[in-house]
Amino acid sequence: MTIHKSQGQTLKKATIDLGKSERSLGLTFVALSLLKNINDFLFVPFPYDRLTKIKESKQKN
Repeated sequence: MTIHKSQGQTLKKATIDLGKSERSLGLTFVALSLLKNINDFLFVPFPYDRLTKIKESKQKN
């Protein structure tokens, strides 16, 4: 299931593959917000710079 198709749902458990880059600002947040508890998801390994790139990105207003 893609992040787009899962929007608005609450999942019991999930394995999340964030990929190598943020293709659209906010997708990582949407993926993480699908679950109520941090113990209910598992991440597919990804490079650390994936997170720093999100932090450095700026949203266009």
